[in-house]
Amino acid sequence: MSDLCWIFGYGSLMWHPGFAYVQRRTARLRGYHRDFCMVSTRNRGTEQAPGLVLSVCPGGDLVGSAFAYDPATERQVLAVLDEREGLHRAHERCVVPVEFAEGPASRTIPSWTYLPVLTAPHFHAHLPLERRAALVAQGRGQIGTSYDYLQRLMEELAKLNVSDPALDALYDASRRLCAADQAGGS
Repeated sequence: MSDLCWIFGYGSLMWHPGFAYVQRRTARLRGYHRDFCMVSTRNRGTEQAPGLVLSVCPGGDLVGSAFAYDPATERQVLAVLDEREGLHRAHERCVVPVEFAEGPASRTIPSWTYLPVLTAPHFHAHLPLERRAALVAQGRGQIGTSYDYLQRLMEELAKLNVSDPALDALYDASRRLCAADQAGGS
């Protein structure tokens, strides 16, 4: 395993890595938790009706997926992900220690991941639940809706047997708003 490069995904990379990988492992990143705290005005929203997407905030720990890829492809893999994750606009690519809990013994390996630029104009930690749910419910951008993104995340977390009460609350509140919008529009 030491001759492979790794990238840790905590959001859409879990279901859509966007690159060829040779191995996928469940892994834990300590010191961060998932949060819908990044305003999207392109992929999952517009300037007129922004959406909200996932990033991480300091504190806690989270389980996600680590993907191993061939070091010979690293330049291409990172170029694709840098564009996707908004390198220097929204996120910075960093090496972090992730823990594998699978197998005969747990071990920690260095892995790339994308951490938010905490001073970025689109980063909004600590938004009230009602505001986050409203942004998720309204966000429709170039690649889909914020609600679809949240729904897909919840499906992936269920596959990993990961429970997150804060995300559960956001999902429930967003679902109610989406249902009310559909009822009002019919």
